[in-house]
Amino acid sequence: VPAHTRTFVAAKPYVLFPMWNCGPGSLRRRLTVFADGAPIRVMDVLLPEKDPDWWAWMDVSAYKGQALTFQMDVTGLSYDPLATIEAADRPREAANLYDEPNRPQLKFSPRQGWLNDPNGLVYRDGKWLLFYQHNPFSVWWGNLHWGYAESTDLVHWTDHGAELVPEPPHRDIISGSGVVDRENTAGFGKDAHVLLYTAAGEKGKPFTQCLAFSRDGRRYEKYAGNPVIPQLSPGNRDPKVFWHAPTRAWVMALYGEENGRHVVWILTSPDLKTWTKRSTVTGGETAKKDRWLYECPGLEELKIEGEDGTAWVLWGADNAYAVGTFDGAVFPGIAEALFLREMSDRTEAEAYIT
Repeated sequence: VPAHTRTFVAAKPYVLFPMWNCGPGSLRRRLTVFADGAPIRVMDVLLPEKDPDWWAWMDVSAYKGQALTFQMDVTGLSYDPLATIEAADRPREAANLYDEPNRPQLKFSPRQGWLNDPNGLVYRDGKWLLFYQHNPFSVWWGNLHWGYAESTDLVHWTDHGAELVPEPPHRDIISGSGVVDRENTAGFGKDAHVLLYTAAGEKGKPFTQCLAFSRDGRRYEKYAGNPVIPQLSPGNRDPKVFWHAPTRAWVMALYGEENGRHVVWILTSPDLKTWTKRSTVTGGETAKKDRWLYECPGLEELKIEGEDGTAWVLWGADNAYAVGTFDGAVFPGIAEALFLREMSDRTEAEAYIT
C-alpha cells in the first residue's frame, strides 16, 4: 500500500493533529505511530490539508528523545496528510472550550473527540473517578481509548483526557468496569483503583480481558501479566466486576457467545488477576437477532421495596432483566428467574418463562 512517512525527535510533550468533522464515510486513513521503530499507536484519522475544525493531541512525553515516525496510507489524496502535524508544549484548544455551541453544561463532556460509555466510576478519597470510552482523534466511533475525569460533586469535572491507550496488536479499549480494592487482594496497595477492560483486536485477532491499576487515583498503569482472561469466544467483552462479601471473592459478569446464543459468563477471582469460569446464563439466539443478554451485562443485589429482603438482578444492554438469587457463582437460568422486558414487550417476555 502506498504510504508516506514523517519522522522527528520527540523533544516536546505533545503532537498535534488537525481534524475535520467529516462523516464516517470520509477519506480517513490508517496512521501508525512508531517510537524508535516500535509501533505504539494505530488509528484511523482524516488529516485535512488546511482549515481544520479543531486540533487533536497525543501525549508523547513518555517517548522524550526517541524518534517518532508517522506512517500513513496516502492513496487517493492530492496532498501530504502529515505535513501539518506539529510538535507542541501544550494542547491547542479553543479559548471558549466549555462555552462552545451545543456543549452540554449539566453533563460531562470531554475536552476533545467522541464520547461513549462511562466506565469504572468509583468514589475514592473524596472524589468520584470516571473513565469513559473515547475517540480523541475524531467525532465518530473508532480509535477507542479510555479517557479519565474526576469530580467532587458529579457536576463539575476535571477532564484529564486519554489515560488508557490501545497499543498494537490491540485496536481498541472497549467497555469494562472499576473497583476500589479495599483489602489489597491484588497486591497493588490498599484502596488501589483497579480497572478491568476489554482489549479488542481487529480482523480476527482476539478480544481479551485486561487489568490496569492506580495507587494514587491519578496515574494508571497496565498490569504486566495481561491479559488476565484470554478470549473465551470471538468478541467476548464488557467485564462487570464487583466484590461478593459472603464468599470473599471478586465476581465478573462477562458477555460472550456460545452455541449460537448470547451468554453471560460468571467468573470469580480471589485477587482480580486469576479468574475461574463458574457458570453460564444463556440469552437470546444470535441468528434470530434476539438481543436478550447482548453486551454490557450487569449483576447487582438490590433491596426489595417495602420488604426486608433483597433480590439479584441480571441485565443486558437491551433493558431486559432477570430477577433471581445469586450464591457467588450461579445465577438461575431464565426458566427459573422472573424475566421481564419493558411493558410493550411483556407478551414476548412471558413466552420465555413458559
